[in-house]
Amino acid sequence: MLIAFSLQDAANLATVLGVIGAMTGGLWAVFTWRHDQHSRKAQEDLRRQKEEPGLEFVLKCLAQPLPDGRVFLTVDCSVRNTGVLPEYPDIEASSWRIGRIPTSAASGFLQRDDIVEDEQEIPCAPGIKSLRLEPGTETGFNTHRIVDGGYLYRITFTLPSRDHTDADGKPWRWVKWRWVYVPESMNNPSRDDPTGALHSQPEGR
Repeated sequence: MLIAFSLQDAANLATVLGVIGAMTGGLWAVFTWRHDQHSRKAQEDLRRQKEEPGLEFVLKCLAQPLPDGRVFLTVDCSVRNTGVLPEYPDIEASSWRIGRIPTSAASGFLQRDDIVEDEQEIPCAPGIKSLRLEPGTETGFNTHRIVDGGYLYRITFTLPSRDHTDADGKPWRWVKWRWVYVPESMNNPSRDDPTGALHSQPEGR
């Protein structure tokens, strides 16, 4: 069977095909544009994430009994720069804070802002005026204090940034803290630990 097309039918068919082609091309252009926008945004987010300051902290404590019944407490904090740019902390404003509470005064969850007794604050790097933390490097800080057994001690390490500020314009601060229990029986070493030392587990960032 033969189907006859007039010139007008051919023109109409060409117009329809042109419209379909234009719509297909437009949709493809929109899809490509959105894909490119998404890819650029993902790349930008990744770049900003890499360039943002990234410091990881690990806080460890070691307690050792002294002959007079007191305890020698050592606190170590390692700081690793996981970013791609050097970091310049305000080392002169960085500090250690150590305070305590009796175990009888503690209940439930212990928080960073709980009230403590006899809290003391000391600089974490006396005499150092500036510090540069290179990418991929690890820097250690430590402090030592003579303490009494039978208390919960809150240890706080604060490292302000020299170059970064928050939304309110205040200097950015990295704060690492933890609670440590020093038992009264430190002078009676257990069979499992002949040194009588109290080892705490490191915490993530």
